[in-house]
Amino acid sequence: MIDTHCHIDDPQYTEGLDAFLVEQRQDGVEAILVPGVDKTSVKDVLEVCNLYPDYLFPALGLHPENVKEDWREQLATIKAAVDERMSNSPKGVQYPIGSTPSAQSLFGNTLFTKIISYTCGACDARMSGAMVQVMSNSGSGNQGISCSIPVYLYAKENQCSEEQTLRALALSNLTVIYIKQSLGRLSALCGCVVAATGSAAGITYLMGGNYEEITYAIKNMIANISGMICDGAKPGCALKVTSGVATAIFSAYLAMQHSYADSTEGIVEDDIDRTIRNLTRIGHDGMKVTDDLILDIMTHKQ
Repeated sequence: MIDTHCHIDDPQYTEGLDAFLVEQRQDGVEAILVPGVDKTSVKDVLEVCNLYPDYLFPALGLHPENVKEDWREQLATIKAAVDERMSNSPKGVQYPIGSTPSAQSLFGNTLFTKIISYTCGACDARMSGAMVQVMSNSGSGNQGISCSIPVYLYAKENQCSEEQTLRALALSNLTVIYIKQSLGRLSALCGCVVAATGSAAGITYLMGGNYEEITYAIKNMIANISGMICDGAKPGCALKVTSGVATAIFSAYLAMQHSYADSTEGIVEDDIDRTIRNLTRIGHDGMKVTDDLILDIMTHKQ
């Protein structure tokens, strides 16, 4: 519970302020907004809020009853105080202990979060039994979701042409199929690694990337999340899809800056086909024992 209007800067609260705030906390009030009414109240409001910076929060402004001929001057003074406070705050926006910020305040309302939300939501709905059709790839609905939705949303938000969108979707899906043909149908390597790699290629293309830059994006993906395991189809797969798609967007962006993992790093080689073969070799040959171990753990949980 948050008290959104308490003139705690009033002199009547000066004595016994600590005890008053303790009572408020005990009654379940997690934070208090202290409103200002005009420029003359700015000093008192900020002073009392500075005494309890994690519990009292200033809400500076001009009350309608205080709107006079000098209202422009009043607002300018108030705005200057707000700007100064924001610039001098080392922590930025604070949240009371025990509270949780909203997703939008934490992550922002961007294309990045939209792509993750839509893709993760689609995977979660499918894994939870929603009776809806999905686009599959290599026999997997989750892989189809992960290599199609991010590319489509990026194209839509950036007003790409129908031809550009179709080319990007084709590139993404064909990249996944190309990787899967040497990986095999079943592997302890999570399919979202492969599917998100397709998305990275498609998004890089939509960003204006050429063949070389698309290979950079694929190398970034393989250098990053190639060790993600598959431990069965379940709603929790949405978390792995989220990780894969987020990495795909980062990989595409970095590729366009010509920032990528090269042959000095791990399983990445200069040749993109050999790099892909290294990934699929790990997934097909190297994870056979991993697959047995995962199954053993899953069937002997207590």
